[in-house]
Amino acid sequence: MRSALKRGLGITRMIISAGSLLLAVVVLVLIWRARQPLANGLSAGTQTLMDTLDTTAKALVVTQGALQTTADNVDALQRAILTIARTISDARPAVASVTDLIGHNLTSSIQKAQSTLASAASSARLIDDLLSSLSQIPLANFNYNPETPLSVSLNQVAASLDGLPSALNSLAMDLSNTADNLGQVSDGITALATEIGHIKTSVTAAEEVIVEYQGKVDRLHSTLEVLHTKSAMIVTWGAVAVTFLIYWLMVAQLREFFAGLTWLRKG
Repeated sequence: MRSALKRGLGITRMIISAGSLLLAVVVLVLIWRARQPLANGLSAGTQTLMDTLDTTAKALVVTQGALQTTADNVDALQRAILTIARTISDARPAVASVTDLIGHNLTSSIQKAQSTLASAASSARLIDDLLSSLSQIPLANFNYNPETPLSVSLNQVAASLDGLPSALNSLAMDLSNTADNLGQVSDGITALATEIGHIKTSVTAAEEVIVEYQGKVDRLHSTLEVLHTKSAMIVTWGAVAVTFLIYWLMVAQLREFFAGLTWLRKG
């Protein structure tokens, strides 16, 4: 009875090990047949990502240019307002021309700056979304989790400009109605210039964020370029590693097969 049971178990071990060996051979064949398509897929995928990063880099350059334009406009606005403050302090007859400049020219400049920032924020939102998506790719080794996204920073800068047109219009009315109190008006203009200086600081900080983004994109592009160049080698070494693992599994199954054969014979 025990001999029959042992022979039955031996046959079972032989069947299981033989099936495992056959499965291992099939897996090996599939792995090495799929190696080239996998390498081609990895190469094509990394190339697509690199093309996307190239587009992102160009968008960052455009956004940086928009920020620089905004910074120049804000700087020019600050200098103009400081000049106005000095002019009001020095000469009362200049009140009429200054009123026109503040009520029309400077307000128009601020509106143009807001429009430029809105356009830059839209581009930055796309860039934030793209970099956030790329950070989810395991092979990219790219970490993207800013405390404040660039698009949010730009919108905050744009929002900080919202009150300036009404402030300038109010200042223009003050100039028209309080020509005899030029000293007080000059102080108000100087305070406004100080606020504009704070806005310029915010724009400069946003430019620094752009530079940081460009560095991240460049590093990610370099990583993808390495993956693209060595895609065939990476896939091949992966196949070799799996083959090595399957080899040892096959050795173990062969031992099981011969152990089952021994049971069958001795049973």
